[in-house]
Amino acid sequence: MYLKTFLFFTFTFFILSNSSKVEASDTADRLQLSVKRMSNWIGVDENAMRWRSALMLNVLETESAKGDRANLEMLNNILSRFEQDTPGLNHPAFVDVRESLREHIHHLRSCETIDIADYLQNRATNEFHPVSAKELEPYRQEAIYFLELLKIEYGRQNSSSENEQLFKNLKIDSTIVLLQDLDIAAIIPAPEESFVPTQREPAEDTGKESLEDKKNQEIDEVLKQELLQQQVEQEKARNTARMEKLRALFETNRAFESEQTKERLDVHYASARSALDRFVRLLTYCTDKNLKDLINKKIAIIAEQYPKIQASNDRGAVAEVGDALGYLESTLQHPQLVTAIRRQYSLPNSIVIVQGSFVSAQISRNDSQNRPVSETILGRYIQGNAYTQTNASLELIPDPYQVSASIHLRGQVNSDTYTRQGRITAYAGSTGQFDGRRNLYGNFGGFYATDPYVSANLQSFFKYVDLNLRIAQRIAQKQFSRDKIRTEGIAAARTEIKIRDEFQQQTDVALEKGVDQIGENIGRLNQYRGMFPSVYALSHSDRIEALSHKVDSFHLAAPTYPSAARVDADVYVRVHESMLVNYVDSLLVGRTRSNKELADQAEKFLGKRPEAFGDENQKEEWSITFARVQPFRVEFEDNRIRFGIVGERFTQDANSIRTPLIIRVTFQVVRHNNKLYLVRDGDTNVEFFEPGQKSAKDISFKTFLERQLNADKTQEPNEDNGKKLDKLAAPPAEDDGIDGVELPNNLLPIDQLEGLKNSEIAKQFQLVELRTEGGWLYVGWKQVNSPTLSQLTVDTPAIQDYLEVKKLKDSKDPSPNQEPPIGTGVQPGSNDAKPSLDSPSN
Repeated sequence: MYLKTFLFFTFTFFILSNSSKVEASDTADRLQLSVKRMSNWIGVDENAMRWRSALMLNVLETESAKGDRANLEMLNNILSRFEQDTPGLNHPAFVDVRESLREHIHHLRSCETIDIADYLQNRATNEFHPVSAKELEPYRQEAIYFLELLKIEYGRQNSSSENEQLFKNLKIDSTIVLLQDLDIAAIIPAPEESFVPTQREPAEDTGKESLEDKKNQEIDEVLKQELLQQQVEQEKARNTARMEKLRALFETNRAFESEQTKERLDVHYASARSALDRFVRLLTYCTDKNLKDLINKKIAIIAEQYPKIQASNDRGAVAEVGDALGYLESTLQHPQLVTAIRRQYSLPNSIVIVQGSFVSAQISRNDSQNRPVSETILGRYIQGNAYTQTNASLELIPDPYQVSASIHLRGQVNSDTYTRQGRITAYAGSTGQFDGRRNLYGNFGGFYATDPYVSANLQSFFKYVDLNLRIAQRIAQKQFSRDKIRTEGIAAARTEIKIRDEFQQQTDVALEKGVDQIGENIGRLNQYRGMFPSVYALSHSDRIEALSHKVDSFHLAAPTYPSAARVDADVYVRVHESMLVNYVDSLLVGRTRSNKELADQAEKFLGKRPEAFGDENQKEEWSITFARVQPFRVEFEDNRIRFGIVGERFTQDANSIRTPLIIRVTFQVVRHNNKLYLVRDGDTNVEFFEPGQKSAKDISFKTFLERQLNADKTQEPNEDNGKKLDKLAAPPAEDDGIDGVELPNNLLPIDQLEGLKNSEIAKQFQLVELRTEGGWLYVGWKQVNSPTLSQLTVDTPAIQDYLEVKKLKDSKDPSPNQEPPIGTGVQPGSNDAKPSLDSPSN
């Protein structure tokens, strides 16, 4: 009974953890990684449970996952526990967390009272400061430390041959030497030095310019030119040294990216990569000669776009502000402004909810037992039988910092007993209730349980004696009444002890099994720390919520929360479009990729080479240089999913343009033969990203690209345009002939999620909600055997009937270049219209 309770509690965590890193300010990122390293070190055993309880680690996981939105009061409370004089707290794992807590608290405290609008208007342009080598030194030391720590940790886990090849690929040893020998001061730009003429004795004022004055002016001009030439040469030498060092560090950064596989996403790898990437980013931006001008431009962008975020959560404004904040953070400028905006406009972008009623229905258990009674009370040996009826349930406790729950044990005890005194046997009985609890407190790093508590209240009653004499009955009943209160107290206390011991024994067994299973799950999560966002869980009286936050330095998360639920579901998932954008965008921004490189990267993560990029033997190559601000776009609107990519330069053979284009593809979910498919809705649309007159070459290339992207794969190449590009469409589903991708049944990928593969509960889920609106994807499931299922109002407007969609499409049959897809905001035949998808000026 108790085992099933704990296993379901574990299953709930499986659902939440598989559905779902906050990288905000430097202090937030450090705190998150230090907490993950500490959790990885302490594990999930009994000793770990004690640490989790004593140091409030469940709460710490929540607050660290919030990043810049952490609660200051709670962080201070947790810090006080890490500062106690407790044996063991001097271990580096705890010291690391303690120092990270102090840094993050200090940073957040400096941002408490900032007024964003006032700061932008009155302070932002006046507070630039050149970054010194001393300020960059801690970041250099941090990168060295975590690279060395990675070598130590991997040395414990892997064979020497595996490490030797990995470290060779990552160039760890040479990078450590490079970082140690790096003279940061030598590549920091020198302050501008103005020429000051030599001070001379004033010449006699004759009203005419003397030959000596002219000579002095000529000397001053020569000295001025010499100074300028010297500055140019110094700047050239500085920049040469700078680029040499950065080039080597960039190579290591790229090596970390290429070596990051699904098997190598643990917290130590993530820590080393994060620390190195942070230092390289700071060194790149902070040593830029034009740093001040760049920062002023970014401040101007924030000042212009910030009101748009306030008024309408404009996607383009969000992208521009997020990118500008990344530059400020990467140059150690205006940390208070960066944090203040993120606290307000970077909310969790994924939320998973499991209803409390669903949890209770799964684990509620009734049990009946008949056990013998044999004990001595007040010198009397009592025998008989006791009948126990027990109900166990899991009740959620509201807690904004962790998941708190109570295993509630309730039951009734009835007993029939007898005792012999001499030749007389007296018969009696009792009835009563007992109530017990054992509290659980959990988060994604683990959980702990309190000791169980049981209280019992028994009422006893006299029945009869086996001697048929009235006086014997009277004496026995009188004696029973005299000892009744004491007997009931002793019996209740013993009942409490027995039930509590049994309660603890059975829940301890379940705890041990739960620890093993949660340990396996946490181990998997630790492996994928570089992929999964930071996620934390909390409980309400009626539900468990898991909130995750996937951002990085150059992006914000969700600017708003999702709307309230409109249907009754057991499990809800809410995903904001920024979740997908923030995963993919950083892989593309500012980079040039050929079709073959894109295919290789897609195959690495998807396990399949997309046909749109051509096969491995294809000689023809084309390339795209992605935009520097949010090149990847996602839009959840109108019950459709719209993807877009923004390129600054496109090439194919001898053709190329440098005019930004946005390529958009819209998809919808259709149902056919009781299966779900993701199909393309309309043609691939290519539009100019910015308004204005375009050259004939630009218009011609745009038309060519759109025609190729929408060309049928069986169509012969067009002689006028050369070889065609493969169609950017999903492979056909062979069994139904649908040009789309078959989705998991009910959109729940049970076979792909480790925690759900063998779950009978998950297999009973039915999709009851699917819609996209306001930038959010809404999905909900109900258990099939629910008695209320037939009464549900199913809310799945994002799912269309395939035959109806096909019929509508056939009746319209638009030409690919005749008219853009519905909802693009582009008028037919116009080259000047602005795209509706995240255009910065829209």
